[in-house]
Amino acid sequence: MYTIISTIQSLKYYSYIVHPSLLIRLLIQAILKQWIKCSKIAIKYYNHIQFDLYPTFQNIKLNYNTQLNQTFFEILTKLLPSHSPYLNVLEPCYLWAQNMTHVFLKIKFTTKIDIPGAQTINHFQINITQPSLYLEAYSFELLNRYVLRIQTYKFMNPNYFHYQFVELGQVIIEILKSPSPYFWKNIHSNIMYNPSNQYIWWDMYYQYRGQLEVAFGLLEDTENKRELIERQKLSEEIKLRESKKQFEKIKNDNQELYKQLYCRYCKPIDGDQWSSWII
Repeated sequence: MYTIISTIQSLKYYSYIVHPSLLIRLLIQAILKQWIKCSKIAIKYYNHIQFDLYPTFQNIKLNYNTQLNQTFFEILTKLLPSHSPYLNVLEPCYLWAQNMTHVFLKIKFTTKIDIPGAQTINHFQINITQPSLYLEAYSFELLNRYVLRIQTYKFMNPNYFHYQFVELGQVIIEILKSPSPYFWKNIHSNIMYNPSNQYIWWDMYYQYRGQLEVAFGLLEDTENKRELIERQKLSEEIKLRESKKQFEKIKNDNQELYKQLYCRYCKPIDGDQWSSWII
């Protein structure tokens, strides 16, 4: 191991004396033997010279997976840069459901629900801020980088969520709503938004069907009350407009009548009429 470390450390000054294929074999050997220090030095060196290691990690997953310590491999994947020309950036498909207190997501790392996805996932990250969800994961067998961004309908509590991997590389996420209990009309802030990679998680929906039916009833009552209030406001506005029209009409009629009376009784007296009043 120390010979390999010395060889890699000397590359900074004598990189021309070692063939690149030999360096790759040294890195693979270090990873399979779980030499953490040696592997980290090699990966940092390759990152420094901007040598893309994603094809090498794909080779390790495809050809040496049975000999590989997955936890050790997961640690090393976090040392790789997040971008590479070899990576396909995709948005995974997902199923979602809810009860009155939580949102449930089932992520399948494929672009369509009816086709196979990545079997193993590395470097899984999830970031929850109150109005949004960000998810990122890598498949080294397929050289895919999966990214999912959701601007959520309401806030979520970033301190109360958990996830677990299940069969076929899928992951289930459970997140506490904030406020809670609360019914969401959609997982997205735009209630009309329904992307092609989004599906209803019917099994989970039926599990909490009783809660949701109560929520539907409350929502319907709320909507009915809102419509009733809006109709009352509209009726009051119509009455107010009619009253204003009547007031303006009466005002205009009175002004016209005033003008007629003024012209009839208050017009100035001419000279002949005035002279008849002189005593």
